[in-house]
Amino acid sequence: MNTQNRIRNLAPKITAALMSAIFLAVSVNVPALAEVNGPIQDDTYVGDVVVDAGQIPDTYSGNVAGVYVNAADVSVGHDLSVNSQQTNTRGIYAIPTEGEKEVTIGHNLSVNSYNEDSSANTYGIEARPAAGGTAKITIGNPDTNEGNVTVTGKGTVQGIRIATNTSSLSEGNTEGNTNITVGGDVTATSERESVTGVYSNTTKPDSVTNVDIGGAVKATGITEAMGLEIKPTAHNTNAIDVGKGISASAAEATGVNVFAQNTSNTTINIGKDSSGDAVKVHSDGNNGNAANSFGISATLNTGDYFTGSTTATINVEGNIVVSSEAAGARGIYANGGARTNLNIQVKGDVTSNGAGIYTEDMSLAQSTDIIIDGTVKSTADGIPAVILDDSSINKVSITAWKIESNEGTALLGKSDGAQALTNDNSQGAVANCISYIIRVTQPEINNTPANVLSLANADGTAWSTKKAWANGTGVDPTMLDVAGEGQKVYVKLDVPAGYQLAGVYADSARTVALTQGENGSYYLTVPRGGGIDVNVALTLIQVEPDPDPNLAPEPNPNPVTPDVPVPGPVNPTPDWSTDTSSSAAAPESAAPAPASAMITAAHIQSMILGQLSAMQTLGQPVTAIDLNLGAEPNLSADVVFALFDGNTAKMCRFTHNGQNYVLFIPVVDTGSAAFAQCLAILNAEPNGMAGPIRLSQIFAPVGATVSQE
Repeated sequence: MNTQNRIRNLAPKITAALMSAIFLAVSVNVPALAEVNGPIQDDTYVGDVVVDAGQIPDTYSGNVAGVYVNAADVSVGHDLSVNSQQTNTRGIYAIPTEGEKEVTIGHNLSVNSYNEDSSANTYGIEARPAAGGTAKITIGNPDTNEGNVTVTGKGTVQGIRIATNTSSLSEGNTEGNTNITVGGDVTATSERESVTGVYSNTTKPDSVTNVDIGGAVKATGITEAMGLEIKPTAHNTNAIDVGKGISASAAEATGVNVFAQNTSNTTINIGKDSSGDAVKVHSDGNNGNAANSFGISATLNTGDYFTGSTTATINVEGNIVVSSEAAGARGIYANGGARTNLNIQVKGDVTSNGAGIYTEDMSLAQSTDIIIDGTVKSTADGIPAVILDDSSINKVSITAWKIESNEGTALLGKSDGAQALTNDNSQGAVANCISYIIRVTQPEINNTPANVLSLANADGTAWSTKKAWANGTGVDPTMLDVAGEGQKVYVKLDVPAGYQLAGVYADSARTVALTQGENGSYYLTVPRGGGIDVNVALTLIQVEPDPDPNLAPEPNPNPVTPDVPVPGPVNPTPDWSTDTSSSAAAPESAAPAPASAMITAAHIQSMILGQLSAMQTLGQPVTAIDLNLGAEPNLSADVVFALFDGNTAKMCRFTHNGQNYVLFIPVVDTGSAAFAQCLAILNAEPNGMAGPIRLSQIFAPVGATVSQE
């Protein structure tokens, strides 16, 4: 793009910049808008900057950059655009030799190379800190996820490149540190060759590399595309965070490629996009290209026998989806050399047009732990979802909720290095390396999960086979319930009052019922493939109330004149306010109220106080007050208020049609709007009264229930 075209395209920005200049009159040395023919090295710009990049000092011909940082800081207030036709084009080139040197771009960084040669290199950010130097680069605003890095070229394209400063190799065995923060996305596109979103190749000891990308990483190429390519070595530390997922597309494509060795320590955290996907890969090449395409590829090699192990941890907060024009791509590929520790956690599904998980050369690895909190699935006919080679048997731990292959294809396979074997014997060996997550879904009562289900061993003790999930919070990990193929898992039930059991199931669709043993307990046997979600169906106990006593009875067509009794003394109605029948004699259940008596609030209060006093006398803890209401009574609003009042639940026993029932009164806030609404419904009942069964329906929103003893 020539200068005239750039000026024409920047006309709207010039107007904005002139307005800003009014407020910057006191800082006339700070340009509000700039077009620069060479690299910025030590200046501060308020507005947009367009760089027709010139030669970088003291470098070979063809090296150009928009910002060149060696010994000073650079700040651009808004956008930085870099355009070049040279062989090597960089938006930002940071090679600090000592101390921390900072580059700040207020909004977006865009880099575009017009060089038609496929050997041309285009980098958005390149950091090569020398020994004792630190490159600190910030693009946009990480708090608002604004500020993108966009890089386009004909040849090799990398959005971010971090590498060893070759000029420091003669100065010792150390190199500098790199801290790069991008508020938004990193997008890299090559129109002819390979492309990488973030490339890091740190080869010297003790260096620390941190890359924090608030948005997504997107890599689109022709021959090869990688979202992240991380190649650490020699005791250095690397932390890469991507907030909104990674995508890669080319003939050969990989979401994350880690090649780590020489006791390096690498941690990669990948968030998900709005669809729930964290890593999306598409290979449009042939079978050979598909076989070299991966969602995650991790190859670890210690290399140094005496200095410890190489460690890589990859946390994925969403799905891994790998598609290819030809079958054979892999969701997760793991290869572990001597004294290596690889940990991969995926909080979602792993789906690939080939093996979902494929491991090899693990005989010397210290640990390889892969956890998929979802489904591992192969969508290719004839390719199992999980394939391990001979060296991986008993060296790899795989934990998944479910494993799926296409119909007619085995779930598990074992490779001898040349092909995937799927006979039963080989699958049995692979199955021993797999544990399945047992999910438990609690039913909801009044929109609140009820603690009805718990897993147990055959002897009734709590299920203790757990898998630690490092949830990334730095606190205690989440513990997953797991079991191996063929294991029996028992289920303990605590059905709440007022409900009865309708079924216990091992799947969310409730098509697989649990087996009930002779002792009444329920259990399941873990199948190959897993997919267990224990849940329960409950039904509310329906109790038909007595006919309304206020309705007039049907007249008897053949009336009979009864005998007239001899008049006698009339027993007065008992004074329930002085009743002490619920005192220390029988604290576990108060004496029943006579069926002919009207229960008052004072009577309820007396019963409650009497039982509390009795339990205190006997030294019993008060967990629930047990009241006996006798034959089913009608209760008014003031009586019900007395039942709900206080800080202790009540078990109100009564008889209905000769059967014994319990009305459960939970502890509630009697001043709440929900309770007031229930009282209003009660007051609208005939005579403002209701029996216990009707009360359980009226006060169900605050937790009242009724159950048959």
